[in-house]
Order: sequence, then structure tokens, then C-alpha cells
Amino acid sequence: MGVPQLSAPDAPDAPHRPRPLTVRLQVSDRGCFLGTVPGTSDPLLVVWPEGTAIGASGDEYVLPSGATATDGSRLSARGALMPVRSLPSYAEDGYWAMAVDFCTPDAARVLVLTEVRVR
Repeated sequence: MGVPQLSAPDAPDAPHRPRPLTVRLQVSDRGCFLGTVPGTSDPLLVVWPEGTAIGASGDEYVLPSGATATDGSRLSARGALMPVRSLPSYAEDGYWAMAVDFCTPDAARVLVLTEVRVR
């Protein structure tokens, strides 16, 4: 599946404008990177900024800045909670539906980050 990510032109747009967020990261049993932000109870699939890569161990992501995000990391970010169906090129049998269904079945939203740094 790779790292779920969006390029800058596909990042959130109005009415899902990015805002400052504090994210608590957790890696699920399925290897999915999920995030919780204040005001949400269930972890959401994190969609990362373009240039984020899987680290050497597989349970870490290397951010465009070179910093490493792992299970339990706290992130300072800009991003938006977006309805799954608002993702670019969303289709019932496409990549985004598969990623959301695999990582967070029945979730109606994802957490799209446009900027991120590890605290």
C-alpha cells in the first residue's frame, strides 16, 4: 500500500482548510499509521505530505524534513479532517477506499497533513 500521501496541489482546500493540529501517532496491528487529534475519539488514517517515506524498520516514517515518526510520536502539524469521499480520485474500488477500509474500516474521515514535524 505504501505511504498514503498527497502532493501539494491535491492537499486540502476550502472548506477543509489546513489548521494547526497536535497529533498523537499510533501504529496499528496492521501496520497503519493512525492519528488522534483533540476532539476525535477514534484514531484516523493519516495522509502524509508528499515526500514522506517508509523508514528502515518499516514501523517508522521518515518525514520530508528527515525527522522520524514512530508509534507514540507527538506531531505538530497543519492539516484537516476530511471526509473520505473528498480525497482526490476517490472511487469505491480505488486506492483510497482500499487504504481506509484496510486501516480504519467504516471510517468516514481521514486526517490529511500538509506540514508536519515531530515534537
